[in-house]
Amino acid sequence: MSKNKNINIVYSNLYLFDDRNNKKKIFSTKNLYNGKITQELLNEFKMPILTTLIRKKIFKKHRFDKNYNIIGDFDFFIKVSLSEKVLSIQEPLAYYRVHSSSMSTRRLDLNISELENWINFNKTKKQYKYLNFSAVHYKIQTLKIKYNLLSGHRLKAVKELFKFPIQLHNFKFFPFIFLPYKITKIFF
Repeated sequence: MSKNKNINIVYSNLYLFDDRNNKKKIFSTKNLYNGKITQELLNEFKMPILTTLIRKKIFKKHRFDKNYNIIGDFDFFIKVSLSEKVLSIQEPLAYYRVHSSSMSTRRLDLNISELENWINFNKTKKQYKYLNFSAVHYKIQTLKIKYNLLSGHRLKAVKELFKFPIQLHNFKFFPFIFLPYKITKIFF
């Protein structure tokens, strides 16, 4: 993996291949994270499990939580990043197929509940004491807006959109409040 014995996890960028339009794009145009990266992962989780190499000894210390169907990799990498240094390779080394039948797309409700449970379970733990969870809260808010729009609950989506603190990046959903459901579903 690495000649450096202190590095136990290496991951790389990847290409996303969208089935709907047969186009590929790079997963992260920004540099991936290196070193002690827990806060960076909480701010913007961009550590694809598909391109991650982990030493066997890490799996002896840490386990995937069986309670998480969607955020298992998020939970695992956050736990591991608390104690391990991580090395990234910026070059994409794999393709990930994006499609409408993936579990994270179909089950936004499960994604939301798992993230909320994760925060409630971990926010009081000693090792998370000095970490900022606000980006995870914002992610949940964005998922709730999307879920409510796709479920036809436009009023709930509007309430979530204007929930304090207001997230400007969520206003990209605003036009979908007025568009017919069939059109909304095409874009999501």
